[in-house]
Amino acid sequence: MKIKRKGQGGVGADEKAKVSSNDTTANFLKNKIVAGTGVTIEEQNDGGNETLKINATGGTPLDEQVVFFVQLFS
Repeated sequence: MKIKRKGQGGVGADEKAKVSSNDTTANFLKNKIVAGTGVTIEEQNDGGNETLKINATGGTPLDEQVVFFVQLFS
């Protein structure tokens, strides 16, 4: 059995993302994630093995939210 690879793909190809199958525009991941209020997105290791760091500030810590939820339904 022979397997043929279609298209470029692999090394040297720009791999872009879509949010869903009916997204009309593929783009790099950094451009597809939108930061809301109190959230920042930082590109790490520029030009190397890049990652995205997502920081959130403000809001209520999770443990306080759980206590509130339990008190609300007790």
